[in-house]
Amino acid sequence: MLRETSPEGRSDLMKRRILLVIFILPVIIFTGCWDQRELNKIGIVTAMGIDKEGDEFIVTVEVIKPEPVRAGSSVSESNDRVTYTQGRGKSVFDAVRNITLKFDRKAFLSHNSIIIFGEDFAKDGIIKYLDLINRDQETRETSYLLVAEKAKSYEVMGINAGIEEIPGRYIQQLVENEVYNVSSLKMDLVGYLRDYYNVGKQPIIGKISILKKENLNDNGSKYELSVEGASIFNGGRLSGYLNADETECVNFIKGNIGNSIITFNNPEKVPSDGLSTSTPRVGGMPKSVGKDIKQQSVFEIEESKVKRDVEIVDGKILMKVNIKIRGNLAEESGDIDISKREVIEAVEEACSKQLQEDLKKNFETIQRKYKLDVFGFGQLFHIRYPDEWKNVKDNWAQVFSESDCKIEVETHIHTTNLTNTPTGKEKGK
Repeated sequence: MLRETSPEGRSDLMKRRILLVIFILPVIIFTGCWDQRELNKIGIVTAMGIDKEGDEFIVTVEVIKPEPVRAGSSVSESNDRVTYTQGRGKSVFDAVRNITLKFDRKAFLSHNSIIIFGEDFAKDGIIKYLDLINRDQETRETSYLLVAEKAKSYEVMGINAGIEEIPGRYIQQLVENEVYNVSSLKMDLVGYLRDYYNVGKQPIIGKISILKKENLNDNGSKYELSVEGASIFNGGRLSGYLNADETECVNFIKGNIGNSIITFNNPEKVPSDGLSTSTPRVGGMPKSVGKDIKQQSVFEIEESKVKRDVEIVDGKILMKVNIKIRGNLAEESGDIDISKREVIEAVEEACSKQLQEDLKKNFETIQRKYKLDVFGFGQLFHIRYPDEWKNVKDNWAQVFSESDCKIEVETHIHTTNLTNTPTGKEKGK
């Protein structure tokens, strides 16, 4: 015998049906790509360069050719994967839009990962022209920023001395190699804007240079690119360039250390049983090393911790940096046997001393030469001493250049890899 549904049951069933319709209806209505952009209508940009000649802006873009993969195609046929085009205008956006006057597709910037500024453009100031890049919904805040040293941006673009088929990706990989070599600097758009607007800190971005290539292999390229060094800015204008050692100093103090290496002189004094003798040569004594040639070791960093602070000591500002690094002994060209802990400690001390001296020297060079705080000590001072900051904020560049800096380094070698005796040596008997 069938039971009759109560009024409450019918009401509950109706509510469920209404909810089901509410959930299903948007799926039916909003199905589809209302803002789709077909690949045959856009030009995918992988690198962009900005220059200025007189009152005219020049925007150069690298666009991928969407060619289908053909059976039997060789690697050599993939060298022509991109094309380049330029637009000129009264503003950056005008120049980008004017590309369509002579290029059959609209530049699509969502995949662009590299923005290169010509040196003249950077000296004129880049901050006032970054509005389009920061405002437009297509552009990426994670695009890396570089200044073309002594060149226009379009002179750099197109050079590819690597394995990457697309030159823009080749440049991107060079920048991202900073994790292995901190003599270059990786800075994206959002990082630059953060440093620009931070109180007590000046921005710094990467640098790219054109080098004449050594004829190691004949692949048709006479030049190669290098991202060694960095571009230092005073506000929004290019002020100069840092060399490799100075760039390493900036990266270390800011904590951008990665898996970099430190080459240092071997300790002058080690425990007597920590020395090893050369493997004897046939017919004579071991070949001696000249007294003017210093024996060196290489430390590879695996972990690091950097702490920065600012104090007022006896009425003077003291900037403090404490660096702790942990890693392995990657190379040892001397004659020390590091199988004993006391010898390891002597090597650790030598590494710390070398790094401390190098950082101190290059810090003072940046401090005296440019008088620009790219390290962010002004920001730390502003946070810790807000009242005192009011008295020095308008003259922080001069105060920074005259302040002392104390740098401390602590090294820990946790492994010597596969051997604890230098290759070509044997322990003394």
